[in-house]
Amino acid sequence: MAEERKATDVLLSIEQKIDESLLIQKNQEFLLKTVLSRLGNQSVAPPAPTTSSFLPPKNIEEKQMPGIKPGIKFPGLKGSVVSAEQQIQYFDGKPVALANVEIFKKNGNDLEIVKAMRTNSAGKWMANLESGEYTISLMKQSTGQRSQVNVNFDVKIPESDTLVKLDDYKIK
Repeated sequence: MAEERKATDVLLSIEQKIDESLLIQKNQEFLLKTVLSRLGNQSVAPPAPTTSSFLPPKNIEEKQMPGIKPGIKFPGLKGSVVSAEQQIQYFDGKPVALANVEIFKKNGNDLEIVKAMRTNSAGKWMANLESGEYTISLMKQSTGQRSQVNVNFDVKIPESDTLVKLDDYKIK
């Protein structure tokens, strides 16, 4: 039986999908502008979008449009994508709700931001990531009863065909 999801989880998942779609659109616009400027043909307008232009190409085997299912190959990614989630808690075990989360992929000594999101009302973040090592940056402004949160910690995402539930992270 499928695990039931809260409405906030569904909304955050939809928001994440929209953010990913907008990022893809911005990248496509940038590529189009780059190609046009190299051709010296900046006055050429791109074709008007149609409903069918948003459908993924059918003749591409390994390159798929971003989705939720783990194990799908994405353009430009080396491995399969793993769905991962983690709950962030205060020292007393209560969730850190609506905190800003930034996920950085470790590339040797360099860090490359790959996702930015918020935790849900249960203090959980969820993302589709390649397997590997990441640094999580968590930020939340102080509230009436809680002090400001600003922590960084490392996580390792293993290869998996199912949802990876990382250990809860407690803020000290």
